[in-house]
Amino acid sequence: MAMPKMSAEQTRWLVQSLVHVAWTDGKVAPVEVAFIERVMRAADWGDEATKKVRRLMDGRETRPELEAPPASLSYDNKVTVFQDVVELVFADGRLDKVEQDLVMKVANALGLHLSDMQSIWSRAKRHQENMG
Repeated sequence: MAMPKMSAEQTRWLVQSLVHVAWTDGKVAPVEVAFIERVMRAADWGDEATKKVRRLMDGRETRPELEAPPASLSYDNKVTVFQDVVELVFADGRLDKVEQDLVMKVANALGLHLSDMQSIWSRAKRHQENMG
């Protein structure tokens, strides 16, 4: 998760996207909450912003829709975002078709090169298989 520096707008988009991805299977697992909280800590989010995201994750606020990434997001940051999304979908130990479809939707929205997507996906899948 060591990402190139992101602006506040880019970080907000990342966290909202991760919350959206976490809700894809109908619930946010504790391991997904921990992952998103690590991202927020790494970005030095304040208490109020963190509390709002926690309300999104536990269903007290309406889940965010998946938005297009900010135009200012660099390619390196896009790769990092995709790595985070892939890590998040594998975090709960299962990967279903809906999550796979969403990962592809995110990848397409980010405009990543196919080789980058495949490399990230393969690494995450191997890691998951070694953990299981």
